[in-house]
Amino acid sequence: MSTYERRSKKNPALPPDFRLGQLLIQFGIVTGEDISRGLRLSSGAGLPLGKALVLLDCISDMVLQDVVQAQSMLRDGLIDLSQANEAFEISSRMKISIEKALVVLEVRLGGLDCTRLGNLLKASHKIKKDQLEVGLRVASNSGLPLGQVLVELNFISQDTLDVTLRLQRELREGEPISNRALKKELRKADITLPQLPTLDTQKVMLGELLVESGVVDSTALERALNAQQNNSMPLGQFLVETNVISDRILKLALNLQLLIFNKKTTRESAILTIKQALEQAAKQGDFNPSEDSFSFGDFLTASNYLNIAREQEVVDKLEQDAILCARMQRMLQDKSAQDVRSLMKIALKNKAVLRSLLIEVMPHEREVLDCAYVLYLMILQKKMTSCQAIVDFTIKRNRIMCAHQKPA
Repeated sequence: MSTYERRSKKNPALPPDFRLGQLLIQFGIVTGEDISRGLRLSSGAGLPLGKALVLLDCISDMVLQDVVQAQSMLRDGLIDLSQANEAFEISSRMKISIEKALVVLEVRLGGLDCTRLGNLLKASHKIKKDQLEVGLRVASNSGLPLGQVLVELNFISQDTLDVTLRLQRELREGEPISNRALKKELRKADITLPQLPTLDTQKVMLGELLVESGVVDSTALERALNAQQNNSMPLGQFLVETNVISDRILKLALNLQLLIFNKKTTRESAILTIKQALEQAAKQGDFNPSEDSFSFGDFLTASNYLNIAREQEVVDKLEQDAILCARMQRMLQDKSAQDVRSLMKIALKNKAVLRSLLIEVMPHEREVLDCAYVLYLMILQKKMTSCQAIVDFTIKRNRIMCAHQKPA
């Protein structure tokens, strides 16, 4: 019996949104315990679940890409769960990609691109073709979701992403939306805060939106209304400064509030958009890292820089260079490292030692490593989120490597 057959739990009753963790278990790729570990790292480090599982060596980048591809096809209704199960069994047995496995099964995928996020944004002229290509490359290299990458690159706003994801979900549920309607909906997301009415004149409506979308409960809202009246502070600002809601959710609620007053969207649609934004924020998590929870080694691994081949290169160097090995042991001041591999494992958690070791082994990549180190320090100082730093590092690393490859 194959590993897939032993671990696969055939469950035809998955929710219609096909969550990544559920699919990974369904396809026999990981266990429930693996998902629990991944969720803990995902929440603590502000990384997507898939990237966290790669970081924990539960899955490879290639497998993650295949499952995400299958997830998209399932959501688009291009394949059903039984076909996905068969495809992953073939993929596991024949060591081929999910798309090739579906070819073996003679499954036609003619409508694969119909509701892809990038294509929806391009069709509505929110991004250009070259911007989509850059976003796809960065998403592929960094392992982050395309939408998040496009926001981090300032190609689209967070509001545009939220609205597009809502429309994408409606399309996948069978709601027909024309290109004209798509463009009209996305134009609504371009409203900026300077155009908004003052919070004082609209605070009741704002409060109702926040309560009905589950951002705050009625008791918390009443308490906030009483407190903010005493200090003449706008309701939204008070809720943000007292850490009841995030600044991002406030801005989204204000945009939607104005759209409701201008009769450009409905109250129900606005509430749904806020709820989906909350779900997305919960998946990504707020990043408040410490060196214990997210080390420099974790950052390099999450960025797809420190892969298995590079780690092996470092281990080989330590085995061949006794002087370097002794110096690293002195720097770590840890006598528990009895061999080279345990020394490497400890070094991965020590930013200064790891940086010094990698520069020693790969001096030609010092500029790349210095860039990574600076970005990691900015994460610790809470000047950037982990996702912003990963995107930034991916782009800068490619630029540095391309510059070095240019002929003199």
